Amino acid sequence: MTGTGRVLPANAGFTLIEVLIGLAILSLAVTMAAPLLRRTPSQAQVTADATRLAAALRVTRAAAMAQSRDMLFLIDADRRTYASPVIGETQMTPRTSIDMA
Repeated sequence: MTGTGRVLPANAGFTLIEVLIGLAILSLAVTMAAPLLRRTPSQAQVTADATRLAAALRVTRAAAMAQSRDMLFLIDADRRTYASPVIGETQMTPRTSIDMA
């Protein structure tokens, strides 16, 4: 008898086979989900770098228009940096690369 006064049947609970099948299904789900979870930060990082680069281009363009003069926007693919007279030199994250084709 349990503390609540109910009697549990003799076959209450899970068999070893049921537990092993449940563990196999759980491990399969984790194995399939792991690559999806691993890719997300790098994709988010590339998106963030692209967003910052686009914002720097917009700021430089707006300053050039406001001052009615040409401004240089320099992208250094080897050092993974970009710069302009308005924003200064900005470093991209090490995992992001720039390919000029």
